[in-house]
Amino acid sequence: MPKIDIKKTVSETMKSLAVRKSTLDPDAGNVENKISLAKYIRGASGRGWEDADVDKSLYCTVNKVLTEGTSTAGGFLVAPEYSKDLIGLLEAKSVVRQLGPQILPINSDTINIPRNTDGSTAYWVDEDTATTESDLTFGQLTLVLKGLGALVRTSNFLLADASPAIDALIRNDMMSKIALLEDLAFLFGTGGDQPLGLYNDPDISSVILGDPNGAAPTVDNLYDAMYAIEANNASYNAWVMNPRTKNTLRKLKDANGQYIWQMGDITKGEPDTLLGLPVKMTTQIPITTTCGVNADCSHIFLGDWSEFIIAERANEGLKMAISDEEGDSFAKNLSAIRGVLRVDSGARQPGAFYIINGVRA
Repeated sequence: MPKIDIKKTVSETMKSLAVRKSTLDPDAGNVENKISLAKYIRGASGRGWEDADVDKSLYCTVNKVLTEGTSTAGGFLVAPEYSKDLIGLLEAKSVVRQLGPQILPINSDTINIPRNTDGSTAYWVDEDTATTESDLTFGQLTLVLKGLGALVRTSNFLLADASPAIDALIRNDMMSKIALLEDLAFLFGTGGDQPLGLYNDPDISSVILGDPNGAAPTVDNLYDAMYAIEANNASYNAWVMNPRTKNTLRKLKDANGQYIWQMGDITKGEPDTLLGLPVKMTTQIPITTTCGVNADCSHIFLGDWSEFIIAERANEGLKMAISDEEGDSFAKNLSAIRGVLRVDSGARQPGAFYIINGVRA
């Protein structure tokens, strides 16, 4: 609030009052009688305009000021400020690589991993009795690298002038999208030009809750999944599920009325646990799978994730490149930024994984 010369302000105000009274209140009659000099001075000096609407209106009319809120009254002189930080997207989380799978660098596009599918048989024998002969049987896990890529074209003017640097933003976004699509294939890949995911692996056991229409999971369902892996002489170290499933499970209680879901201490990096096992969540696991008459089903993955193999091209990883020669980029002064990853995956021991399907809220 500007400082005022009381004598000058009062004098000028009273002189202009006769001219401006119609603007203030054309139907008020004798406006001068409505003006309180004390209220006018109090408001003009910055001490508030309580019960002084007419006085305030007169002050604003007489004392027009420049403001940044109006462009032509000064707003054009106030330059906006732009942050160099970018508010990113809220995206699903990639989880499989966080669970400790075996990363297998290879120098070709294919690797065959021998697998023992059946062992010899031992027998009790009497003295001077021939031992029954038995054989071992073998198979193999074949992984063939698949290409996964993304490409974005951008103006070279934007590359040179943008702040923050647009090439870094594009690269980071590409890496995120490639990681998410890779993770989705590890879980639900259909094979062919993408990895065969655990969900579609015929060697991995699963169950449909409330077969065929799905059902909300119970504590017993979780124990049954654990037993199914134990029956294969395997172990397990983590669950993977959609957050909606977490919301269902964290309300479950055991026979003693205790919640089976234990919240981790994020300040210590401790994850949430379910029946003593860490839980990873991703919205890439759908909650719209059709089971029977219902289309709101989801999935829970349980397994020993150290038995999951990810094969990738040695010494490459995610390859990033930029070129102005793609298509008509050179003529239009554009650059194409490309990211490519070659990868395949599979369960080293299928018996170490189990999937609960038909999971409803």
